[in-house]
Amino acid sequence: HICKVTTITQANQYEVQNTIDQVKASTDQTLINFLLRQQNVELNYCRVKAFPIKDSVIKFINQHELVYVVEQNRDAQLRSLLILDGEIDPKKLIPVLHYNGFPIHAGFIVDKIVEKMI
Repeated sequence: HICKVTTITQANQYEVQNTIDQVKASTDQTLINFLLRQQNVELNYCRVKAFPIKDSVIKFINQHELVYVVEQNRDAQLRSLLILDGEIDPKKLIPVLHYNGFPIHAGFIVDKIVEKMI
């Protein structure tokens, strides 16, 4: 099935939650946006694919008050490159770091962003 519509009932609530938990293992931006909206959070998204950093990335950052920089390493290398190469104020770039040896997943990203917003 490409798309399965399920009505949540008491009987199938465990199955639905289990499916949601499995999907959270993805880092698909649509899923992240969906999970953030459940927390009443709306964010824009910019994916940095390579270095040197394109002008469009710097423009995106400059158009926003805060930017959450999601990285799968301990040293915040991308954030450092944005600060140094893009001359971005470090206070504007909020690090979301994942470095426990396991793949990053949407649930982690959402939880950390919401936690840092408080």
